[in-house]
Amino acid sequence: MLGLSQEIPYPGKLILAGRIADKEAEAARLRYQAVLRDALSEAKEAYFELYYIDRAQGVTREIQKLYERYAALAAGGKAVGQPKLPETFRAESQRAQLGYDLVLLTEMRKAEGERLRALLGLDAQAGIGATDEVAEPIAFGETIERLQETAQQHNQELAAAGVEVQ
Repeated sequence: MLGLSQEIPYPGKLILAGRIADKEAEAARLRYQAVLRDALSEAKEAYFELYYIDRAQGVTREIQKLYERYAALAAGGKAVGQPKLPETFRAESQRAQLGYDLVLLTEMRKAEGERLRALLGLDAQAGIGATDEVAEPIAFGETIERLQETAQQHNQELAAAGVEVQ
């Protein structure tokens, strides 16, 4: 004699399994949002690092031009009839230091550009142009305590952990 049998789940077992699946899906969604937020934050950080480097390069070039004029004035000091060597040496030293600073800033920009391309998933050959001017931030009236409280309420990692515990 041949027989078939099937287990019938206890009452409520399927409902409980559905609730567990819902909680796991909610925890996964919250973890996804946290990863997305972190990626966006890193991309913004890389952009503003590029912004800073671009502005630093501009300022360094302007200062370098000033020292070039200063060196020319110091070398041509005819007030006493001879050049002022200490000022000339100081100006040349500063010009050399500023040239080195520009090389460092160029290397830093290249590294940040590569980091930003990686974060955005761009091709390694994709060019990262000069950064645009950033608008002045608007006045913010919140206290640090209120911001910390809001951050705790909207923290996806803590929410995901709470959902997983349930």
